[in-house]
Amino acid sequence: MQNVEPNATEGPISILEARRTIITAFLEAGAWALLSIAVLLWITLRRLGDVLLTLIPLLVAGVVTLEICVLIDMPLNFANIIALPLLLGVGVASRFTTSWPGARDRPDCCSRCSRAP
Repeated sequence: MQNVEPNATEGPISILEARRTIITAFLEAGAWALLSIAVLLWITLRRLGDVLLTLIPLLVAGVVTLEICVLIDMPLNFANIIALPLLLGVGVASRFTTSWPGARDRPDCCSRCSRAP
């Protein structure tokens, strides 16, 4: 737009710049969330194989989600940017609740609470 009219301001320029800001923020939020999760997983699990077994499904799910957004013509917005790190966190949390070392050996909380004294 500024190639055609170098003095263009206000509405059209604001919309274009907001779009660029949203896309940049989306990519930056995803990269920071992924890096933070990878570091925490490495500290916790201490095995590259376990870290990759946790991260690869999350990355595949993220790519498929973005592909579906493109297919159904859903634009990126602030809700997507906020939800991305949260969804990555939920995916990692599910990894720990389903396969934490020794989790199968611990009694189930619900079964303990439901027993009569």
